[in-house]
Amino acid sequence: MAFKFEKLAVWQLALEYVDVVYRIVDQLPRPEEYNLKSQIVRAATSIALNIAEGSTGQTNAEQARFLGMALRSLMETVACQELIKRRGYPVDVRLLQDAYGQAETLARKLQAMRKAVLPDRTWVREDPGGYSTGDAEAGTLDHPSSVTPRPSPLVRHPLSAAHGPSSSIDCPPSVVRRPSSVVHGLSSNYAVLGIIPARGGSKGIPRKNLALLCGKPLLQYTAEAALAATTLTRVILSTDDPEIAEVGRRCGLDVPFMRPQELGRDDTPTLPVVQHAVRFLEERGDFYDAICLLQPTNPLRRPEWIDACVRLLFERGADAVVTVLPVPHEYNPHWVYFQREDGTLYLSTGEQEPLPRRQLLPPAFHREGSVYVTRRDVLMERNSLYGESVLGYVLDPEETVNVDGPEDVARAEVLLAERERSGGL
Repeated sequence: MAFKFEKLAVWQLALEYVDVVYRIVDQLPRPEEYNLKSQIVRAATSIALNIAEGSTGQTNAEQARFLGMALRSLMETVACQELIKRRGYPVDVRLLQDAYGQAETLARKLQAMRKAVLPDRTWVREDPGGYSTGDAEAGTLDHPSSVTPRPSPLVRHPLSAAHGPSSSIDCPPSVVRRPSSVVHGLSSNYAVLGIIPARGGSKGIPRKNLALLCGKPLLQYTAEAALAATTLTRVILSTDDPEIAEVGRRCGLDVPFMRPQELGRDDTPTLPVVQHAVRFLEERGDFYDAICLLQPTNPLRRPEWIDACVRLLFERGADAVVTVLPVPHEYNPHWVYFQREDGTLYLSTGEQEPLPRRQLLPPAFHREGSVYVTRRDVLMERNSLYGESVLGYVLDPEETVNVDGPEDVARAEVLLAERERSGGL
């Protein structure tokens, strides 16, 4: 039977990092046999050893201490790599770059795991190890020269949005899963998990998530957009249906588990489905700073919408970012009435009288449904997809559709055909 630590994703990453370090050592000259060679190897192996030792059923505080030691050993290997570069030894530059990138990923995973072990602990912003450990926004290694910022995409005017409740087919071989990444170009690097929920049952359209739309299963459109986005570290599919799982795999999605049947009912809210996926991964040592929910019923979603929402979340420090659409003037809350049991009406805003002119109406928006990005702690600790500080990313109503019934399928096919004629995504 496998030991507990062998199931941890961070343990597997540590082993891969040790392999890279050994490849670097093989290129060092003989005079460094008992200097840099032995130093960097001892530090690299110490990372894996501390992860293993810290998982042996001790207290949370003890496990956090071992994870801290693993982080310190990781910093030592990074320092050794810098010394190797400064000495001008003939080591493959691409190998050193690969090692540094793996170190960044490993540092982020260790930080997130340590924070999850002791979620109520306030970590010191900079500790003697030289790595940030402040909160969910903590970055990876402080090495600005090694990170090439990506230009921020054009973001339509962000605005505060009102809270509300969440509302055998082959995929072409051209759909290829892109490698893992973190969000660069901000003050820190962030790991973002993309989750696509797709259950087997549906009311309006039987087997909706596999229904063909312009010759492709509905699920494939969301898979393509998610895998084309540059800000998602990993994209997984949460489903209770084996056929949907197989189609998802063919589209390049990870399917790390089958969703429990009790989370696949018609009345199951979205929140526990997303929390189940996050909890499953965290139990295996895979941690993320934010979660991006992508529902398959929005097939016109563009990759750049995902990237814009993710960047907006971290740049503005919001709890969540959601795609929204403008509310037509006639449906503005200042003009909308509710009805009491006795038949009398009252304004939804609670005001006595409606605003007299359209020009006085403040902009209003409603959830569009294509993209929800939420900080991990808001989702898991505060049990919300929204939190208190929500930003809206405004979309054009002519570019979106939510597939719920047959009429929505017809409209989606028209819009997809128009997009294809104008050059596609």
